[in-house]
Amino acid sequence: MRHVTILLWLTASVAGCAGVSKQACLDADWRSIGYRDGVNGEPAATSTDPFLGCRDKTGGGPDMTAYLAGWRDGIEKFCTPANGFAAGSRGVAGDSVCGRVDGGAATGDPFFSAYQDGRRLFDLETAAVAADRRIGDAQSDVWTIKQRIAEVDMSLSAFDISSDERADLLAERRALVEERVRVERSLSTLVAEKQRADEALASYRTNLPEASGGAVRPSNASY
Repeated sequence: MRHVTILLWLTASVAGCAGVSKQACLDADWRSIGYRDGVNGEPAATSTDPFLGCRDKTGGGPDMTAYLAGWRDGIEKFCTPANGFAAGSRGVAGDSVCGRVDGGAATGDPFFSAYQDGRRLFDLETAAVAADRRIGDAQSDVWTIKQRIAEVDMSLSAFDISSDERADLLAERRALVEERVRVERSLSTLVAEKQRADEALASYRTNLPEASGGAVRPSNASY
């Protein structure tokens, strides 16, 4: 995202900053570029960033002081409780640019508190979906077993099977019935687990503090 922004500002070629003139680098509004990176949740670029390097033969280089000043202004607007909650509710990693502002000092606890709220919601939603999936898998297993039992019964009804074949089919049928009973019994446990997961999710949603703080919701922001 940052690379695209800078390339647009500098009207660079596909080759990157190699084709950017000294004047283009000097004319670039580095504070605005830094602000856009910050408000989009991008980590601050460094002077070694290939898209900020701008170090061609003419010697044109970025104004890193202006860039970082703009980035700090932008990141303050990004690191809101609302964006913290949004990050957590999407299940993104907890290591955020909001914990690395000004040499590692966090911009404030509200972002991370809201992140934890969002992450808890994500975990509960994931648990509910997983519980539902386990029920579906078990029901599918029961259907498959019943289908196989029906096939075995058809084979057993044939008049031209040998005694050994009949014995094998009967043994398979007994095993299938036992497996069907086991899976059907597990379904009651799975349904109870799903109910608990749904109740926990509903309870959490009901009591969830509303995220606030002026969300900035850019697309493809990195945390």
